[in-house]
Amino acid sequence: MTSAESRSQRAEEILNRWEESRQPFILYLRDFKVTMRHGQGFLLENHLSVQHSLAVDKVGVLTIVDQNEVPLPGASGHGAPALVLPHDKWQEVVADLIGKASMIVSEVPVLGPGAAFELQTCIEKKKAGSTVLIIPAPGGPFSLLDDHPVIRHFPRVIWYDEIPELSAAKLFVFDDLMERAKAIAQVNPEERRALTDEGGLIAKFPIKFGGLVTGYQALAVRYEQMGDLTRASRNYFRALVAAAASEDKAAIVDISLRMVQLQLVVKNFDLATNYLNGAMKIALELGDASRISRLHGVQLDLMRLQSASRLPAIPQISEYFRQDRSQSVFPNDRNPGDDSNSAWLAAMSDSVEPVFLGAAVLERVCPGDRFNARFVAYIEAERERVKGLLNQLSPDSKVILDTQSCHWPAKAKVTVRLEAPGLTIANAEKVFEWSGRFNLVDFQVEVPADARETRTFLRFWATVEGSQAIYELAVDIHVGAKPSESAAKWSFPENKTFVSYAHEDRDLVRTCLTAVQVTSALRLHVDFKDLEPNVEWKQDLERLILDCDKFLLFWCCHARASKWVTWELEVAQRAKGPKAITICPLQQPTEVPPPVGFEHIHVDSAFLQGGNAHKNIP
Repeated sequence: MTSAESRSQRAEEILNRWEESRQPFILYLRDFKVTMRHGQGFLLENHLSVQHSLAVDKVGVLTIVDQNEVPLPGASGHGAPALVLPHDKWQEVVADLIGKASMIVSEVPVLGPGAAFELQTCIEKKKAGSTVLIIPAPGGPFSLLDDHPVIRHFPRVIWYDEIPELSAAKLFVFDDLMERAKAIAQVNPEERRALTDEGGLIAKFPIKFGGLVTGYQALAVRYEQMGDLTRASRNYFRALVAAAASEDKAAIVDISLRMVQLQLVVKNFDLATNYLNGAMKIALELGDASRISRLHGVQLDLMRLQSASRLPAIPQISEYFRQDRSQSVFPNDRNPGDDSNSAWLAAMSDSVEPVFLGAAVLERVCPGDRFNARFVAYIEAERERVKGLLNQLSPDSKVILDTQSCHWPAKAKVTVRLEAPGLTIANAEKVFEWSGRFNLVDFQVEVPADARETRTFLRFWATVEGSQAIYELAVDIHVGAKPSESAAKWSFPENKTFVSYAHEDRDLVRTCLTAVQVTSALRLHVDFKDLEPNVEWKQDLERLILDCDKFLLFWCCHARASKWVTWELEVAQRAKGPKAITICPLQQPTEVPPPVGFEHIHVDSAFLQGGNAHKNIP
C-alpha cells in the first residue's frame, strides 16, 4: 500500500466512525498551493495526527487534498489522513465536513476564494468558536490578515510563528477544543449519536473562551518583556475579542485598560481614548467603583500627555459623578476636572527620591504547587540589598528590578493588588506604609490541583493614596500539566537523554519528539543538523553518551544499516547496560527485528503509527 492509499484509507475510517457512532474528529484545512511549516520544518497536521494516535481516546485528524495534488515526500511530508476531493464537488463536501467536525484548524496564508468559502461556511454553520485560524505573521512573505472583516469573526487566531515546535497541541488556542473532543469521544456511542443528531451536544459540552483570554494576555506580557509593543497590542486585542465572546465584562475592562496604557506609550491618543471610552462604559454598567477609579487614573495620565483642548471628552465619567457625588470613589473627593492630582505628582517629583518597583516570581509551576509572589518597592541606594534579599527568599524565582520609576511621599499608604488568571490567591490585596527606603510584600499563590498545562501571568497593580496614578508590573509564567496516563507511558525521566537515530530519519524523529508529552526537566542531546558523524568528533560523541543517563534509540532499517548508530548503541550498552536503553521502533518488528540483545523486549510502540503515518520506509 502506498503512502497516499494509506492516508486515504485512514480518512475513510475516520468518517465511517463518525457515521456509525458520531465519533468526533478534527478537520484540518490548508492551502493546496502553499505549505506552512512550523518550528524546524514540521507540518502541524502531522503533529496533531500523531499526538492523537498516542492518546487513549483517539480523535481522528482529517485533512482534504485536491485530486491533482502531489504530496510532499519524505519524513517531513504530508502524512495525516487525507480525503481526496473532486473539483466539481469540493465545496459541497467541505461544507458537510465543517458541519460534522468537532474542531477545525485552518491554515490561511492567503485569503483566496477557496479559503474565503471555507471560513464563511464556518461562520454560517456557527463553527467560528471551534475554529483555529493560523495566519501570516509580521515580517513574513505574505500580507497580514488580522484586520480582514472575515478573520475578525474568529476569536481563535494565531500567527504561524507563535506555534511552538514542542507540544504544539498544548497551545491555548487548540488545547481546550482538543480536550472537548476527547470528552465527547468518551460518551457512550448511543448517547453521543442522540446528542449530536438532536442538537444537544453544544449544551452538554459548551465551547469556552476563558483559556483564550488568559493565553493571549500571557503572550502579550511576554512580548512586552521583549519590548515588542506591536505584537503585544495585537495579542491584547485578541484577548479582548475572546473576552467579548465569553461575555466577561470585567476582563474586557481590564484588557482595555492595558490597551490604553500601551497606546499612551506609543502616543496614539485617539486609539487610547476609544479604548478608554469603551472600558468606562462597561465599568459603569458593572457599577465597579474600583475599576472606574483605575480608569480615571489612566484618564489623568492621558490628559497630562495631550492638551485638554485636543482631548475628546469622556462623558461617562462626568455622568457617573452627576449620578452620585456623595459616594466618590476617588481619594480626597477629587473629580475628573480637578488638576490637583497632577500638582501632587509634580510636587513629589521635586521633593522625594525616585521609587523603583520589582518582583520575584517562579517562571514555572505545577498543579498543586503553592508559592510566594513578592512585590518590592525601593530607592536606588537599597537596590543591592533588595536584590540580595529576594535571591535569598526566592532562590528559584525570577527576580525583576527597576521596572518603573515613581515618586511617593514617606508614610504614603500604598495598595498592591495581584491578578493571576487561573490561579488562587489567598489575599489578593495588600496595603503597606511606604518606609522611604524599601518595602516588600508577599502574596501566597496556589495552583489548582486540576490545572492543565498553559501559560498565564501575574500582574501587580500598585496605587498610592492621594494619587490616581496606577503602577503595573506583569510577568508571564508557565503552568506545567501532569502527564496523562498515555503520555506517561512515553515520557522520559528527569535526566539527560541521548537520542540516537539514522540521519535519513531526522525529520521523522523530530516529529515524534514533538508529539510526545515529555516531562519539563527532560534534557536531550539530539543533533538535527545535516551532518554525518566523523572520526574527528567521535571522542566527543562518546563523552556525550557517557555523560547522559539514558539512551533513546529510534530503530528502523536505516538505523540498522548505520555503522554510527550501531557504534553508539554499543557504547551505551557497554557503559550503561540495557536498563538505560529505550528502543522506539519506527517499523514493525516483523519488518526490522530489534537490535541484538533486545529481542526479548516488547517493543510495540505508539511511534509505529506515527511513523507509518508520515512515510513508507523502504
